[in-house]
Amino acid sequence: MVSIRLENIELTLNKTKILNNVDLEIFDKELFALIGPSGSGKSSLLRVIAGLEKPSRGRIFFGDKDVTNLTSQKRKIGMVFQDYALWPHMSVKQNLEIVLKSSSKMSQEGRDKRIMEVLELLRLEKKIDERPNRLSGGEMQRVALGRALVSNPSILLMDEPLSNLDAKIREGLSLEIVKMVKQLGITTIFVTHDQEEANRIGDRIGLIFSGKIEQIGYPDELYYKPSSNNTAKFIGENFVINGELAGTDEGYAEVKIEERMQVEGKMMDKISEGNPVEVIIRTGSLAISDTDNNRSYIKGKFIAKRFSKGESLSAVELSDGTILTIKDDKEKREIGEEVTISVDPGKTMVFPLKK
Repeated sequence: MVSIRLENIELTLNKTKILNNVDLEIFDKELFALIGPSGSGKSSLLRVIAGLEKPSRGRIFFGDKDVTNLTSQKRKIGMVFQDYALWPHMSVKQNLEIVLKSSSKMSQEGRDKRIMEVLELLRLEKKIDERPNRLSGGEMQRVALGRALVSNPSILLMDEPLSNLDAKIREGLSLEIVKMVKQLGITTIFVTHDQEEANRIGDRIGLIFSGKIEQIGYPDELYYKPSSNNTAKFIGENFVINGELAGTDEGYAEVKIEERMQVEGKMMDKISEGNPVEVIIRTGSLAISDTDNNRSYIKGKFIAKRFSKGESLSAVELSDGTILTIKDDKEKREIGEEVTISVDPGKTMVFPLKK
């Protein structure tokens, strides 16, 4: 198998810059998750790697080989799309066989053997003669994966392949994909907009914003050590609020929000006192406090009681209309009751406010 290396990749379409100076290295046999908001350039980057789009600038290497000017057919890749891309009039076997007929000179006996190997890997051998309309969504996506794997590619590219499936099937199939590609040892890029899916699948994760790679790292690195506001806000569940830096103490910032809020958090960059800041708080660290002795707190009003995943929760509305849902063990509260929310400084990040 091979590694993938991109050097200074740019892509401009219709005078619009889609990818901007992308440098990226994906290791041999790595399962790399590429994540970002809609329109960030995820799928465009995948298409450039696949040879479906030619970069306006830069070079692409598979191992030591420069493949920038090679056609998609000559790059020995397999690709899985969001919409399955199956032939509806063909059986499962025929959908895989047509790939082998177009990509190799294998004998009929050889094709039959390879197809059965892949279908057994995907647990689809009993569906070999079925057409796509007789399959579930998860089974159709397995067939699509089989089409990508049957030609024994060196690289597997997957463009949001699970987004059409319901949550439980997605979770199960994502773990099956991890098991499969690790078993086969194929270098894989998995594009998704779902951070939980990226965490389940990726050995490492690359975060892309506006055509630029924002940060690359292991899942826990992106969560605990974000390099920018964008990463911190995109990864995890967060509450974001702006304020003014009031002071600093041993790497922590004291932030004045308004009269009813004062928050402390980790300084994520150099900031001068009095400058505007962006405070990013991990919502799972918030707790309703029965005392006013907290140095880092937010005030709000109770509006409703809720129950989710075995926990009692309270919905609290802040003065700006933001509603937070917070774990709360107290059984009853009065609507409109003022509550104090304690904020854990260790799980709060303070960045300079971008203009």
